[in-house]
Amino acid sequence: MQAIDAIGSATSGISASLEDLAAAAHNLANLRTAKPTDGPAFQGEQVVHVDDPEGGVSTLVAPRGTEEGVVLSEPTHPDADPAGLVRYPNIDIAAEMVSVVVAQRAIEANVATIHRAVDTYRDLLAMTSSDRAQMAAASASS
Repeated sequence: MQAIDAIGSATSGISASLEDLAAAAHNLANLRTAKPTDGPAFQGEQVVHVDDPEGGVSTLVAPRGTEEGVVLSEPTHPDADPAGLVRYPNIDIAAEMVSVVVAQRAIEANVATIHRAVDTYRDLLAMTSSDRAQMAAASASS
């Protein structure tokens, strides 16, 4: 496995979390999408995280929910079948909200990692500059 720096790793994590947020938003926006019963229900998106061979994380999108969905009686709905039934997605709003909170916390943690890495690089550069100044002063006095 190749080494990946802290900033690159954190950036990869942020990108993956943003995909989680986008999928949850897509699912929540379509929570009340009704379909006729002769076809499949809306299927949401679920982001699957996998290790990237080059470092960091990659994402794959898989369906969330089933094609069967939940059949409800809504005789006045424009997509209702002759029996007055429509098909809704079986997406759990609580699970989507948990995904949103987890993604937010992951973004916060990765941003903190970037801040720590920048501070560390800044400290390293400061030490290197002062070491060079000391060596130059020692050379000049010799």
